[in-house]
Amino acid sequence: PELYRLYTQGTYYISKNTKEDFSRALKCFNDAMAVDPADPLPYLGLALGYSNAGHSSPVAEDASNRAKSYALKALELDSTLADAHVVLATRYLYTEWDFPKAEYHLRRAIELNPNNPSAHYTYGWYYSLNNRIDEAISEIKRSVEIDPTDVTAQGYLAWIHFYFGNFEEALEESRKLLQLDQNNSLAYYLMGSAYAEMGMNYEAIEMNTKGVS
Repeated sequence: PELYRLYTQGTYYISKNTKEDFSRALKCFNDAMAVDPADPLPYLGLALGYSNAGHSSPVAEDASNRAKSYALKALELDSTLADAHVVLATRYLYTEWDFPKAEYHLRRAIELNPNNPSAHYTYGWYYSLNNRIDEAISEIKRSVEIDPTDVTAQGYLAWIHFYFGNFEEALEESRKLLQLDQNNSLAYYLMGSAYAEMGMNYEAIEMNTKGVS
């Protein structure tokens, strides 16, 4: 119970994407390892935290390499951890550009847990980078269907529409994102960018000004 408490507390802190909270999370995970060094959860928590940091936040140095290392350690202890496979897929997809390995780990993650939102939306971006538009949108829609409250999944659904030039759909999905989080800067960025592409410059300036604030 104590290990699980530390793991969940660490997961909470690390998801906040600030340097201070990241440090708090590291302490939680290290304390959890001290309880039981053979339990995979603390390593998984570190893998997920460093993976997110390496992809979207400057809270940790050498984050991508550390994410890969911790994911491999977690899988060494428990090969059925779907999230660890997603971490490896993220590394192979965005850093090493090894698409076959990325797809292998995404397929494995979905096989282990078909209801894992991050596996589906990462698979969506895999398809987008291969210009498989319908499959890309379908996978990210699936992640939103699994968890309609997942801000990342909803944000990616708006983003994938913008990425492929579906600007009206990008606006619609961005508005849904703001319903989940009224201060979401990604939503304002996507709305501003969509308006700009549509020639609606005053609306674009308004949205991006809100995003900056």
